Amino acid sequence: MEGVVLAGGYATRLRPMSLSVSKQLVPLANKPIIGWVLEQLAAAGVKRVHIVVGPHNREQIEEYSSSTRCFQTLGASSPSFGSGGST
Repeated sequence: MEGVVLAGGYATRLRPMSLSVSKQLVPLANKPIIGWVLEQLAAAGVKRVHIVVGPHNREQIEEYSSSTRCFQTLGASSPSFGSGGST
């Protein structure tokens, strides 16, 4: 089974927490938010996750996702989309 995680956006509503880190990497209960999402997908039997990122946060998400057990592929969305490129 495969899953899709939309991880784009600039996190303007999360400032100042998101000034130095992507919003998906903001810690929640000592774990990045995307870590909780990937963990739940893995527990549901998802073996491959496609993470849609923006051009501004690709490197941070790529660095984090390479350390997780779930296999991910990253796809950059256009910065003009307001929905993480999901449309």
